[in-house]
Amino acid sequence: MKKIAGILLLSICIATGCESHKPSADNTPPADPMPSGTVNSTEGINEKPPATAADPPASTPDAGSPQPSSSHDGEAETETPGRLQSSQLMFGYLDAAGSRILAADPEGKQQTPREQFTQAIIAPGELADIRFTKHQARSDQDSGRQSRYNFDHDEGDLFRLSSPVVPADPDAGVVLAQKDAFAGHEFLQVEHADGSLPKEAAARIKQAKGRNIHSQGLIGQIAPDVQLGIVQYDKDGGKPLASLVLITPDKLLFRDFEGTDDPGSTWRVDDGGQMEPQLFHVLFVTRSGPGYTLGYEWWGAEGSNLAVLQQDGGAFRVVQEGGRYTAPM
Repeated sequence: MKKIAGILLLSICIATGCESHKPSADNTPPADPMPSGTVNSTEGINEKPPATAADPPASTPDAGSPQPSSSHDGEAETETPGRLQSSQLMFGYLDAAGSRILAADPEGKQQTPREQFTQAIIAPGELADIRFTKHQARSDQDSGRQSRYNFDHDEGDLFRLSSPVVPADPDAGVVLAQKDAFAGHEFLQVEHADGSLPKEAAARIKQAKGRNIHSQGLIGQIAPDVQLGIVQYDKDGGKPLASLVLITPDKLLFRDFEGTDDPGSTWRVDDGGQMEPQLFHVLFVTRSGPGYTLGYEWWGAEGSNLAVLQQDGGAFRVVQEGGRYTAPM
């Protein structure tokens, strides 16, 4: 949803993890922090009994599945064909003409030379050639927003596309990648989807989490037998819990978000305590040796959070995450 609230509120930190936002200008508040949540998965769930409501919110029946930490938070990166590394990816956004990209790294975490980023993924998963041109300084007219309307005044690393693009959504985020970062990856077709998850999928999720489902909805249809959805569970006396879930024929890959008890800003500022499927925008989905990789953008009242997740055995791991502050556009 890009109906951005006019009142600027301080962001609510939902969970610990990477927080990526633009330094404030003229006392502009930062974007919603990136809620790192919990990444986990289930497999073979039909062979195990359901968990109980007393289990921790992030528990799954597959107790043997690893819960790896984010690679950009100190995880030892290994050279495995198809395995993405945090040093290979950055996030940015397009200008109004679709000919340039501005990428920001306000906390200085990305040490990779900018010249090595030669590709950009323009949703829905189209690779485009890019070339680093310069670091753009902030101008006196900077509004503090990371959007196409403030593109020429924002600070960041400037890249030019080999030819202009016309994205399906001009306000969507962009993933910048090193050359050959996606070698061995097959980009899958992603179609926006409305409505509810299939009944069988909802039953699998309920069994995996051991919690009743409060609401759920489809985000995208991937290939013929894979779906992406968002699920919000009944509280059942615990903390509010929601999951972004990739549903495959034999696995459920979760990214869990544990919320607060604030009914007005449970997961994001001014979210009204609801997880809405239309707030999630799929940037790309690939399949490679390690499994599935998902890039997505999650819109809120003050901006968007972006993340790239990759399957690691039976689990999702966070490869890279960040955010943009855009309110009001």
